[in-house]
Amino acid sequence: MKYLSIPVGVFLVLSSSSASWIGRAAMPGHAAGCDASDLSEIVGYTATASSNVTGEFEGADFDKPVKLDNGMIFEFTEYHYSYSYRPDVIVFAQSVTYEGRSMTLYKLFIDDELYDATRVR
Repeated sequence: MKYLSIPVGVFLVLSSSSASWIGRAAMPGHAAGCDASDLSEIVGYTATASSNVTGEFEGADFDKPVKLDNGMIFEFTEYHYSYSYRPDVIVFAQSVTYEGRSMTLYKLFIDDELYDATRVR
C-alpha cells in the first residue's frame, strides 16, 4: 500500500494487486506530484483499474487512442503534451444518469496528471 501526501495533511491511500503504483509517494510534509485541487476532480469517482500504457506515451490529444497493457483502450477528450515510456495508469470511473441514459465517465491518472477520456474497449 502506498501513501500520497497532499498539502492539507490528508493522505490518499491507494492499493493495487500489482507491484505498480501511480504517482510519486511522498513522505509526510513533502509535496507530491499532484495537489489537492487535482484530487478534487476525482471526488465521486472510483479507481477501477491499474495498468501501464502500452509503449510510448506522448500525452493526450483529442480523439487520440491510448492502449493499456490490460487490454483497455481509451480516447482522450482534451490536449496535454508529455512524454514517457510505459507509464503507470490508474483508471477512475463514475456512473451517471443524464436525461434517462446511464453512462460512465472516465479519468486516467498518468504521470501525475488527470486526463478526461472515453472508453473504446
